[in-house]
Amino acid sequence: NHPMGSAAAWDEVKFKVAANSGPFQIIYPNESLKLKVGDKLDVIWDVSNTDIAPVNCKYVDIFFSIDSDLDFDGPNMIPAAIQVPNDGFESVIVPNIESTRVRVVVKASDNIFFTVGKGLSRIDAPTEPTFFMDIKDPIRRLCLPENPDFEISTIGFLGLKDSIHFEAVAPTEVLASFANTRVLPGESNWMYLDLNNITKSGVYEILVKTFVPGVDTIERIVRVFVTT
Repeated sequence: NHPMGSAAAWDEVKFKVAANSGPFQIIYPNESLKLKVGDKLDVIWDVSNTDIAPVNCKYVDIFFSIDSDLDFDGPNMIPAAIQVPNDGFESVIVPNIESTRVRVVVKASDNIFFTVGKGLSRIDAPTEPTFFMDIKDPIRRLCLPENPDFEISTIGFLGLKDSIHFEAVAPTEVLASFANTRVLPGESNWMYLDLNNITKSGVYEILVKTFVPGVDTIERIVRVFVTT
């Protein structure tokens, strides 16, 4: 037990393999890209029967891995989309972090398998005035009559001073409103959901659209899993 000596650790894992499923793998991006904070990036992967029995992976999580780190609980695994349908395509927003060693990772939300993009990309700061928007905890599991609220953060780049506008597109059963219809870059906002018109359990998606006219638009999805 020398404090400077080497050590080993292990854990036993038991899992099943389905012969008709896989390989689950990223198709794009699989090459090196030069990205900027706030860019929209289409992520494409081969579902390869993982969405049907016996695997039944209905949702996946998409991350930006910094320095090829694969610790899903660590600070270098930046979530870009959580619990999105395992349908092989998702548009994500490049996070507000600068790095020269970035890979895209797609992982099963409720299983152990994942795939890593081969290309080592970089993320740089914007080169012209723009903004970035993010929503804290955009995926919620709720029991009625709970009515959730969501904190929205914004950042301005290169001296942007124009107001950021907010709009929401929601299902007919969901009433979405904002504390402010516009804020200045760097200010926070809140979105409130009224779920009192929901009569059955299900998944409800709200599109949050933020924009500065003539500058840029950033859209994000809020998804609530409701139990009546």
